[in-house]
Amino acid sequence: MSRIYEIDGVEYPSVTSLIGTLSKGDQLLTWASKQALDYVANNMGGGMPLEKIFENAKTNHLIVLDEAASIGSEIHALIEKNIKGQWFDYRTIQRPEVKKAFFGYLDWKKAHRVRFVTTEKTVVSKIHGFAGTLDTVLEFEGHLYVTDWKSSNSIYDTFGLQLSAYREALREMGLKTDGQIIVRLDKATGKSETKEFTQSHEKNLDAFLKLVDFWYSFKSRRLKGNPRANSAELKARLVA
Repeated sequence: MSRIYEIDGVEYPSVTSLIGTLSKGDQLLTWASKQALDYVANNMGGGMPLEKIFENAKTNHLIVLDEAASIGSEIHALIEKNIKGQWFDYRTIQRPEVKKAFFGYLDWKKAHRVRFVTTEKTVVSKIHGFAGTLDTVLEFEGHLYVTDWKSSNSIYDTFGLQLSAYREALREMGLKTDGQIIVRLDKATGKSETKEFTQSHEKNLDAFLKLVDFWYSFKSRRLKGNPRANSAELKARLVA
């Protein structure tokens, strides 16, 4: 389901929803199949009826996705508190994955001596018709970067689209940045991985804006106060 932002009385599709329209194809199918096989392997011989094991295995990937999203949300919430200077007792963190990733963030921040400019900022491009919430803008090695924290197992190309969208919206809102980076915080090891997407900004932005065009051409709902969405709907009705 698409996430919609309402800003100044106008509704916009979110950056993540727009990117979510891209098919992940065989990669997603392979991953979902692995989750099913893992469930079967982990539960064979434990007394559960074979029919029940196979039934549960079919939806195990959804449970894994929900757990990963929950862990990611908790990591982001702790990082946001730290950036804002809100005290909390680190000893209360229950999940080991969250604790490792969060301490990986603390190590990364200390090693690079970053200066935070803003965090969890809602951005909007009224020109192109999208909105979103970026993780942070920070000064890193003398440059101002749009930065996203990730707790995924890898750094994916679509992250570059997301960062370029945020950077373009910020530029439109009057904040010029020098580039964009992903900081991946490994949930298993606590190590961090940094990847810069600055060099591919123009290419990624062009691809993202084409995705925005596609979404407005094929969208299935009106958006309040959004002339681009409403005109797209009108065109669809005339063609029909």
